[in-house]
Amino acid sequence: MDLTKRGCLNVLTHNDPVQMHVYTDSGRFYQVGEHQYPGVGTILNSSDSAQQQQFWEQWRANPENLAYSEKAKDRGKMFHAAIEHHFRGSDDPMADELALAQVSKVLPFWQSVQDVLPRITDIQLIESAVWHEVGCYAGTVESLPPLKLTTIKSKRS
Repeated sequence: MDLTKRGCLNVLTHNDPVQMHVYTDSGRFYQVGEHQYPGVGTILNSSDSAQQQQFWEQWRANPENLAYSEKAKDRGKMFHAAIEHHFRGSDDPMADELALAQVSKVLPFWQSVQDVLPRITDIQLIESAVWHEVGCYAGTVESLPPLKLTTIKSKRS
């Protein structure tokens, strides 16, 4: 299967020209050849009302909120790294040990996905940049797996 085109989305490959993030005051952009595409987060943040923007500025100005946010980001990064390690696999004992340390710090989150992980197979993309030429936006997909899901029918009386 050619993963460089999936519907309307394009996937960056190793042969693509410049494939980097460009950070500006306006947000994060993806450089693809001569074009810069805004990231999905940049687009969503730009749609905030002035009132929402002011709220977030005040929220970030509070040191307690900033500390909470940093802690949450760290947990998210550890969980993310553990999931990525799970799917990529490794023959490196140091990487395995690091992954176990990360999992231990986010154990409740890790346990919450244990029923789902075995059903995610044949992952075709992990941490890959994609862009939409017509919609003019870009982003990074965590993974692109097909899922084996079971439909549950419920009876109602």
